[in-house]
Amino acid sequence: MVQKILILAANPKTTQPLELDLEIREIESGLRRSLNREEFVIEKHLAVRTEDLRRTLLDVEPRFVHFCGHGTGDEGIVLEDTVGYPQLVKAEPLANLFKLFSNQIECAILNACYSDIQAQAISEHINYVIGMRQGVGDRTAINFAVGFYDAIGAGRTIEEAFEFGKNAIELNSLSEERVPVLLKKSHLTVISSTSTSVNIDALVQEMREKIKPYIKERCNTMRVLDMTKPIVLGDIYAEVNIEEKNTRRNHEQVSALQAIEQHGKLMVLGKPGAGKTTFLKYLAIQCIEGQFQSDRIPIFITLKDFAEESKQPDIVEYIAGELSKCKVKDAAVKTEQLLEQGKVLVLLDGFDEVREKDNSRIIKKIREFSQQFSDNKIIITCRNAATNYIFEKFVDVEVVNFNEGQIKTFANQWFYQRKSGKAENFIQELEKNQPIKKLATNPLILTLLCLIFEKKGEFKNNRSELYEELLNFY
Repeated sequence: MVQKILILAANPKTTQPLELDLEIREIESGLRRSLNREEFVIEKHLAVRTEDLRRTLLDVEPRFVHFCGHGTGDEGIVLEDTVGYPQLVKAEPLANLFKLFSNQIECAILNACYSDIQAQAISEHINYVIGMRQGVGDRTAINFAVGFYDAIGAGRTIEEAFEFGKNAIELNSLSEERVPVLLKKSHLTVISSTSTSVNIDALVQEMREKIKPYIKERCNTMRVLDMTKPIVLGDIYAEVNIEEKNTRRNHEQVSALQAIEQHGKLMVLGKPGAGKTTFLKYLAIQCIEGQFQSDRIPIFITLKDFAEESKQPDIVEYIAGELSKCKVKDAAVKTEQLLEQGKVLVLLDGFDEVREKDNSRIIKKIREFSQQFSDNKIIITCRNAATNYIFEKFVDVEVVNFNEGQIKTFANQWFYQRKSGKAENFIQELEKNQPIKKLATNPLILTLLCLIFEKKGEFKNNRSELYEELLNFY
């Protein structure tokens, strides 16, 4: 039976020029020389508009649909309008169109940047769909297409052809072999050389048990200034509030945990000493103990350490390295499986502490990672005004100062753990001295005030002398 391959291309005015002609020629050349060349017919349509998409699918009745052009992630793939300018087509209407051809089209290939979102939507209706999980260069796109159709022409299955496409990227010394993703209609199973059928829930529980000692060792305690031994984080932690930056309405304070439940990606801003790192460590502990996001595994990354790694790994490689430290076998494979299924709580601490010379590289790595693995929860912390860069799809929030109730909670827990019984006196002294109480709204300064009061039982009346005492603890 003759199989029709419909190639659709669009490179509208004002968009970056792509080598689409070369991609199409290479596909045609490969199929012409294949052993099964008589079994394939290529139909191509350039400068595709939305109505062209519908009409060519109706007229050609293809088994394979290959789109080459631009993609923008959530905003959609880029077709052309009636005068040749960009027109975006989002995932849902595109998937609804393909649904009408679900008994006819076997495989759709979206050879465009960030097209995995559209691929996932289409895979609800089409047996096999290929998309790209991040930006993809011309050479990578062309090599993947050539490898894929060479294998199809040789009679290989779609799954095998996908692997040949990825291998073609590797053979040409390109570093984007993980960018293509193949989705199947049943259960949206992701297929790649590193990800096969797996019980993802069982894998999550296995990984949680493996990394639990490491997470508790790294995040469960904190050493405060001159204390002789660390204290358990949960023993003194007071839940923080944040406010979302929204110019259309007044800033609204909510629980930080509530904000994370509502949003997949957060940039948590705060003043020095606001408790940003403590908050991320608390999240990691709550997650690994099953109190929060218990269907994910927490990964805590200090961005300064990540940025200064000599081999400059990407975030996926770095996470695999962290799992390897926990004696996880096949850590690279399992890392990809977990990330592809959105089963990781990624905690990136201290964006402001990244050296200036590393800044652009780390921004690029975070941006690509968050786009490629968008179903995971990703939280970044940073000092206020430390960066002008805005991560797309992240919601900017700010840690707000402690309120009176949080100050009391912290003080009670602090003095209880220290067995000093001074919490009530401490709170009374704060009430007598409102300027000092105002300082206590900062978690770090509150900690210093607790230390001073524990040692001396009072505060200096002279503000400059109090400041000097605070500084002496640094």
